[in-house]
Amino acid sequence: MMKKVLTLVLCAVMMINAVTVGASSVVVADVLERPTDHRPVPTQFEKSKDLSDLHYFPMMEDGKKVFDTLSGGEVVIGGDDLFYEKATVEGGNTHGTVEVVDVEGMHFDKALHFTTTSLPGKWSGFNYRIYLDDFEKFQSYKDGDQVLAKIYVRMISGGDRDTKMSAIYAYFSEKSWSKPHDGTQYQRIECGKEWTVGYIPITLSHAYGAAGYVFSLNPIFFVGEIEVGGLEIINYGSKYQYKDMPLNNTRYKGCEENAQWRKDALERIEKIRKGDVEISLVDENGAPISDADISVDMYEHEFTFGVAVTEELASDKTYREGVVKYFNALGTEGFFHKWAENDDENLYYNYLDGYIDFAKRNGLTKAFHGHALVYDGGMNDRWMTGYKNVYQDKELSQKTIREHMEYLAKRFPEVTYWDVSNEDGNRYDNGKGITNTFKRYHGKEVVIDWYKWARELFPNATLNICEGYTNDASYTENTKPFLEWAVQNLDFDQVSFQGHVNYNTTPEGLLYLLDDISTFGKEIKITEFDTKGITTDLNYQANLTRDALIVYFSHPMVNNIQLWGYRNVKSSPNDHRIICNKDMSLKPSGVVFEDLVYNKWWTNEKGKTNAAGKFNLRAYYGDYDITVTHNGVTKVVSVPLYKGYDNKVEITLTSDNRINAEVKRNENSIYLAEEWAEGKENPMMVAAEYKDGKMVKAYHSGEYTEIDRRKYVILDLEKVHNDSELYIYKTKDGVTYEKAN
Repeated sequence: MMKKVLTLVLCAVMMINAVTVGASSVVVADVLERPTDHRPVPTQFEKSKDLSDLHYFPMMEDGKKVFDTLSGGEVVIGGDDLFYEKATVEGGNTHGTVEVVDVEGMHFDKALHFTTTSLPGKWSGFNYRIYLDDFEKFQSYKDGDQVLAKIYVRMISGGDRDTKMSAIYAYFSEKSWSKPHDGTQYQRIECGKEWTVGYIPITLSHAYGAAGYVFSLNPIFFVGEIEVGGLEIINYGSKYQYKDMPLNNTRYKGCEENAQWRKDALERIEKIRKGDVEISLVDENGAPISDADISVDMYEHEFTFGVAVTEELASDKTYREGVVKYFNALGTEGFFHKWAENDDENLYYNYLDGYIDFAKRNGLTKAFHGHALVYDGGMNDRWMTGYKNVYQDKELSQKTIREHMEYLAKRFPEVTYWDVSNEDGNRYDNGKGITNTFKRYHGKEVVIDWYKWARELFPNATLNICEGYTNDASYTENTKPFLEWAVQNLDFDQVSFQGHVNYNTTPEGLLYLLDDISTFGKEIKITEFDTKGITTDLNYQANLTRDALIVYFSHPMVNNIQLWGYRNVKSSPNDHRIICNKDMSLKPSGVVFEDLVYNKWWTNEKGKTNAAGKFNLRAYYGDYDITVTHNGVTKVVSVPLYKGYDNKVEITLTSDNRINAEVKRNENSIYLAEEWAEGKENPMMVAAEYKDGKMVKAYHSGEYTEIDRRKYVILDLEKVHNDSELYIYKTKDGVTYEKAN
């Protein structure tokens, strides 16, 4: 019987995954000297491994609290002064309209209603201005007077699609537009659909304001509607300085060091991201070895920490080094979209050939993220270029989408998970959205075919539905109804939650969204994590990065965090990417990322085996090097310790100074590793799984597997059936000579 088993196993074709990069593909230089080397992860940290020893960065006091402490100011402009007859509008004929509308439920009854139809090419291209020297009370200012403008702002429609926030540029300036200034009187006021207070401070001087002062409101950041009212310009004289004034977006609910939500989340991390590990050390006769030195050192997370990259991966050596240092998985920022009518003419695909090959050779092997098979945007969106001649014809557009998927399936079979579609619910807006094309023209039912085709063409990939939302309102109004329809009609495995965070984000709000998405019974991938809209306040960015990472990692349904870029695009430190400045120096939020991912959530333990030859610990799930020192001999073996398994490791030290390991994961899964020694007899291992007298699967160790320049004969298997029989044997020259388990 075993001769037949061995013949069947050894005759199986062993496919080696190697991509031949075509002549037109972009070749990306390696970071690792060998593909099997460990990634050079961060190892130096300012904080301890204690989960409570977190980085907290100083944050400014809440603007309203600061404002409430101020006294003695005179309102020099207020009430209906915002709407006075000499106010001017620039860019109104080109970029939008401004009108005065009635307001209810506030302490003011009128507001400016801005409708921005197109974005100007310069920051001053669309503005509403009042001229402060026209007001008698303002004219009497003295040099050094501290003045504060207070306004109320809300978004009516439009805004940022990911964050569901809008913003207005509000500032003081002198009327000649030629005097130098430090920029502190220029403020970007973020707002959602509720009224938000904005503060704009300035220290006045006659030298700067010789030509007169202007107060300007510029709705230039987003297409949509925004309202501004309740203007008060208050002169506090010399009682205060600029540093005493309230500022905007200074802190968020839940940022406090003693926040209960964070304590609860850290407790969850301890429970769901770590497990018990039992290591038994024996000699080749099975006798326990006591008092041996044991070191258990993590070298890779089981959890996926990925990054979506750009062309810089190919062109910039330091950028590549950062990718390999910080991440174990790879994706791209939209390279898979249909950028050309003829897919062969899409130059991004040449990058993808090289990027997939680079990922395999440089330790980014946990996942390769395909984003996205279909991104149904507005017809003028750049990524819709490939559909410009077919989108109005349902049959032809569906045919083109199908052919595009077929092309991707043939060219990129190594992609491990796909976002089948992107932002369907967000853009569909219950049938009212104009920023989608196929669903608007042909009905949302066209999406059903996309997912059916994806399952057919990518049978081994995880299929996701990708949605972008970061606040309760946008999720409840738009995305949740679409997801409710999707789980009944679409064939998908997981939800890709983009995970952008911004000034509207609170940790408990994120937890609410994740909990609600979890009710659909799907695991969640965070696929576009960044601090979109938070660029200038680096401490705010760092604190929110810390808390968002804790929220995501603590949620039991989240299995992946992918960053949407990691390094600033320009030399300015003001960027929504969280890890590095352009020169690769760490941002405060990068310090947080390193500390959490590679210090707090990383296991390095040392000790000695007890009298029974055992060493027990709790460890984060991942891949480990276990180092054993006994009788002056030090040996290392590499093993996976993953979630859902028993993780009982039996290590054997042989009389010829080799180290072997068996990880007893459960009744249906086993990992065997035997040290491969140069110049010695190194048998291979084979296994066959039988059910009802028939072989259902064959396994083969191959000659050896290299891990960090050490060689092992490894058999890593998971049975297909719980009630099957498994036979494992060692072989030499095709002859079975020893049972391996």
